[in-house]
Amino acid sequence: MAFPCLFPYGKGDFYVNRPVTRPSLHDWAEHLLWYQDGRFARHKEACPGAEPVLVDQQLGDPHITVADLQERLARGDTFTDKLYFGTNLHGTAQYWHQRCRELRALVEFMVNEKRGLPSFCMTGSCAEFYFPPLRRLLEEYILQTKGEEVNLAEDSNACFKAVQENTHVVVSYFDLCTQAYLEKVLKPVFGVSDYWYRYGFAKEDRQPHQLLHEAREDGCKEEEYAARLSQWADETFAMTALHPAGNDDEGQPRKDLWPPPEGTAEPISHDRDPLVKMLM
Repeated sequence: MAFPCLFPYGKGDFYVNRPVTRPSLHDWAEHLLWYQDGRFARHKEACPGAEPVLVDQQLGDPHITVADLQERLARGDTFTDKLYFGTNLHGTAQYWHQRCRELRALVEFMVNEKRGLPSFCMTGSCAEFYFPPLRRLLEEYILQTKGEEVNLAEDSNACFKAVQENTHVVVSYFDLCTQAYLEKVLKPVFGVSDYWYRYGFAKEDRQPHQLLHEAREDGCKEEEYAARLSQWADETFAMTALHPAGNDDEGQPRKDLWPPPEGTAEPISHDRDPLVKMLM
């Protein structure tokens, strides 16, 4: 049996005889992801929310092992002969090709209706370590699923662990916030009638973010922020970087040549504000 720790006694499989409480495989996986003890969400190998990979093999084909797949991927094989009907598999090239066609159709419709081309683009970031409501939500979720009381506002290591182990809670929270912003701010305030959005998940090393978070919690100054990040980059990638402004004769950074921090510049006049000109 695969994953006996997740399905004790072999119960709970989608294909077993049971009352039809989850009619589709997607609904069944979503149900497991939010199961009361959280074991499916924390499991790294069998998480139902993981990106699916299906390989089609005919009876006459040679058996393909995981090692074979890894080797072919390393050679740059795109498996074009093994991918069929992939538009419903999130993350596949076929899936995003279908989404691209839908977006192009929306743009063409807007143009044909004389409503103009899309003219506004924005990017939102999930500050998963700093949202106070998300911290409280994670604290309650951990209490309900594991019976543990944690204070994520005071314990940065526990906060980092909670985010890593409960990404489904973080993503759902951010999704609800994004949808609320689109419906309650963009539409009524800015007059946006139609929009299209997608999520992108960072796959790079999260260590630098954690280093900066710890430096902030320790009350470090900017010099210590930079020193910790520089040390990590040097030890991990043997990489060093210098600010384009350079240093003075004593080796100190020329901060007088640095651009001012974001949000500290003097506000421009109302008649010169490009945002006002665009929206009015």
